Amino acid sequence: MKIIFLDFDGVINPISYHHSKGFSQAACSNLQSILTKEPSVRIVISSAWRRNGLETCQKILKENGVDSTKVIGVTEAKGGWDPENREMQIDKWLKDHKEVKQFIVLDDFPMPKFGDKYLKINGYVGITQKDAEIALAVLCK
Repeated sequence: MKIIFLDFDGVINPISYHHSKGFSQAACSNLQSILTKEPSVRIVISSAWRRNGLETCQKILKENGVDSTKVIGVTEAKGGWDPENREMQIDKWLKDHKEVKQFIVLDDFPMPKFGDKYLKINGYVGITQKDAEIALAVLCK
């Protein structure tokens, strides 16, 4: 199984969009391009938006042109919604899902623990086409 751990704010909802324009259609399109090029990839929501529930996150993605059927879960709430706890929450999800062969973390918050399996996204811009190509290369190693 190939997994994208997805943050929303800063990745598909750039800081320049917060509280005004909704999600970036360019960023959402770049995320979708990964799913289109590698159909076996699934998404796990690691964003604080997961507190709204899996179905709400799926609806938001669908409304923004991302294949929401690819979303298979969310990381646990233990540790709260702060980005400082995401590494631990992602690590726990991976330990509980040994079937994962490849993964990438897309986030604008630093997560050095994951090395080349982490792609720092420019939070003011969101995921770019170049970022999507890098993520795809990591997922297809």
